[in-house]
Amino acid sequence: MQQFGKQAAASFPELGFYPEVDPLDGFEQKIGQGWGLDDLTDIAVDLTEVLWLFDHDRTNDAIWTFRWGYQSHWGHHLHDLRRYLHKLLYWG
Repeated sequence: MQQFGKQAAASFPELGFYPEVDPLDGFEQKIGQGWGLDDLTDIAVDLTEVLWLFDHDRTNDAIWTFRWGYQSHWGHHLHDLRRYLHKLLYWG
């Protein structure tokens, strides 16, 4: 995990913290905080596990892990990061 964090920091030094809200939690919610480098690291770690499962002929486990991770973990990072990157690149 540390390897991915160092690579992300070296490749994308401009990524920092960004405000984050849940679109379904209403207008009275507290603003959370995301971190672009952490998002990249978590996505890389989770997808590395999926690749490992595929490489070891555990296709069903790989597919389940991919879908579960997208739904419950790395998918959240992906979409939060995507929005942050879009704003950073085109409006920042």
